[in-house]
Amino acid sequence: MPSGETIVQCLKKKGIVCGVKLDKGLLPLIGSEGECTTSGISDLEQQCQFYKSFECHFAKWRCVYRVGDNLPSSLAIFNNAEILARFANVCQYHRLVPIIEPEILPEGKHTLLRAQKIAETVFSALIKSLNNHHIYLEGVILKINFVTPGMQGRSVYTPAEIAATTLTVLNRTIPAALAGIVFLAGGSCEDEATAFLDAINQPIGRRPWPLSFSFARGMLHSVMHTWAGDEDKVEDARKVLMQRAKSNNWAALGEYVLKKEKMLQKLKKEEEKRKALLGFEHNKKLKTHAFNDKTEDSDESAASI
Repeated sequence: MPSGETIVQCLKKKGIVCGVKLDKGLLPLIGSEGECTTSGISDLEQQCQFYKSFECHFAKWRCVYRVGDNLPSSLAIFNNAEILARFANVCQYHRLVPIIEPEILPEGKHTLLRAQKIAETVFSALIKSLNNHHIYLEGVILKINFVTPGMQGRSVYTPAEIAATTLTVLNRTIPAALAGIVFLAGGSCEDEATAFLDAINQPIGRRPWPLSFSFARGMLHSVMHTWAGDEDKVEDARKVLMQRAKSNNWAALGEYVLKKEKMLQKLKKEEEKRKALLGFEHNKKLKTHAFNDKTEDSDESAASI
């Protein structure tokens, strides 16, 4: 930064807490059918010490689970659960809040029911590993997908149905003690992810945890499309980003649909006012034109006399 401050210090002044992704990407899981595990656990302690010294306060670790006829395998489920628990243990030892991300990939033709069963199995194994490692659940944030059918399937569900299924999975597997749950957009488009988030924050069932969002592509796709590398479009892109952030904030409060309806009503009224004003100006011009024509006719008549 020009002032000599680090980015972390600059953000801290604005009340923004910084964190870091500590996993080093995916590795093939030996003995599986093309499944993956995550690397970076060997020097995790040194990484935690380093980033804590730079005033980072949370860290994230991602493991992925492929869905297939016989996937995810028991090997992948329990191996990744163990890695996520070890990550959480080291983070808490160094006073970093662990954000654990067991991402069930949306690719496939699986049904919503199968997606539900897989999520329940994965989350149950994860919680068991966290408990085995004596993790302080009140200091853990879980980052997950919404429970949806495979992207290549033909089934279509409403946001309310996706929300109800996801909430069923969470209530069956996740202890109320957990600090909070944030959702990633996964394979969903921006509006779809926001609609899912809004639906799950409606009073449809037991929700003992805060349910919020951790979107990347789910917020930035329209921003990048607006900007498209054009410096003249930077301000327009910022406005789009702010609107996406507001929409997702409303959704995290369960107010997105209501706010959207009010916003649309406001825009409709403004459009009606604009049309009315244009109509008034148009009529005024017509009357002025007609008056001028009459004046010219009168002048011509007077000249003839």
